[in-house]
Amino acid sequence: MRELALWVRILDDVTPGLDVTEAGIVVCVALAVIGDAVTTRSLGERPDLADRLTEPGTGLLLGREQRGRGRGSGGSRPDGGSG
Repeated sequence: MRELALWVRILDDVTPGLDVTEAGIVVCVALAVIGDAVTTRSLGERPDLADRLTEPGTGLLLGREQRGRGRGSGGSRPDGGSG
C-alpha cells in the first residue's frame, strides 16, 4: 500500500490537478499490467520486456490528455490509426 501512495504522489507531481481517485486507479492499472507481464512466463523471459512495457506504462500514467481527447472522436488513436 505504501508503494501505491508513493506512485500516486509521483503521478500527482508530474500531472498537477489530477484527481487523487483517478490517479490511484491509473496507478493500479499500470502496476497490474506490468505485474501480469512480468509473471507471465512467456513474456517474463523476453529480454526486451522492459522496453516493451515502457510505452504502455507511460501511456497509462501520463496519457490522461490523450484519453480525454479520444472521447467522442470516432475511436481515433494518438498514433493516427483508427479503432
